Amino acid sequence: MGRVLWVDLSRGEAAPRETDPSLIRDYLGGMGFCVKWLYDMTGPDTDPLGPDNVLVLASGPVSGTSWPASGRLQVAAKSPQTGLMGYSNAGGRFGPYRK
Repeated sequence: MGRVLWVDLSRGEAAPRETDPSLIRDYLGGMGFCVKWLYDMTGPDTDPLGPDNVLVLASGPVSGTSWPASGRLQVAAKSPQTGLMGYSNAGGRFGPYRK
């Protein structure tokens, strides 16, 4: 169905993994993926500036199609300012090319 590239900067490793179909169905879109992965991979004790924090780059299922605004890319991590999710998004061609 879809693939995710997991990158571990501490070890210098990258490995593609298949995406769970229920994740795609239940957390539709780049923002949904960001929220789900941050919830699962960080917690209250995760240091936002430490090596255990994650940076999620996610595009939605219609990215790269002719659907309006389908080229958006979501970027999220645990915020050092609030301790909650900090996120942004970008347009252009990076989201569809990354997908």
